[in-house]
Amino acid sequence: MTQSEEIKLIVSTLFDKYGQVALDTKRTASVIGKSEISLKVDRKDGVGISYSRAGRFIRYSLTDIARYLIEHRVRVA
Repeated sequence: MTQSEEIKLIVSTLFDKYGQVALDTKRTASVIGKSEISLKVDRKDGVGISYSRAGRFIRYSLTDIARYLIEHRVRVA
């Protein structure tokens, strides 16, 4: 399976579960297994998952979440 196909599969799975194309910090933290505080620190430090800000609302696109999961996957031999 190509990386592009993996991204599409993850996005589809997340969309089926949440019914949204972008998630808030709490749901994103749950999906990737980090705390909300860690995501906040990542945003402050300019690292981690790309996000969008609308006023005080932060949203992470499903595509960016999927890319993050794939890029930080640990392969076991």
